[in-house]
Amino acid sequence: MMEGASPGAFAFGVEKERDSVDGEIPSKPRLMRLIWRGLCRRCPRCGLGAQFRKWFTLHDRCAHCDLVFEPHSGDTWGFWIIGDRIFLVAAIVLIYFGVRPQDWLWRGVFLGVVIAATVLTMPQRQGVCTALDYYCRVKHGLET
Repeated sequence: MMEGASPGAFAFGVEKERDSVDGEIPSKPRLMRLIWRGLCRRCPRCGLGAQFRKWFTLHDRCAHCDLVFEPHSGDTWGFWIIGDRIFLVAAIVLIYFGVRPQDWLWRGVFLGVVIAATVLTMPQRQGVCTALDYYCRVKHGLET
């Protein structure tokens, strides 16, 4: 045990994060912290281990705290469906409220921007999906 750490400060051999407000160890993870860790492509539990090898391939588990990112294959599909449709819905809303490119060049640019935004943010969106899945598992008592 590290010097100055409280007896309950360790889980799976890794010191838990301390709450920045009052110094207490949070019993449940904060949703915004998990979303931020997902956006940064880090482990939702410890925030230290990488979620991905290379650009888009999800590790099986965290190298730091040994969290299994997807214990049951396909658990994150619901989050994926919503996350994949964000830019499509944004484009439809923009077109509905009057952002209508008049010539083919601007239509192509608009379509290119939507496709680029969808492809370039895939790892961050997958990280958020994994973090939300972890949050649901903790909230329902399926994960410690």
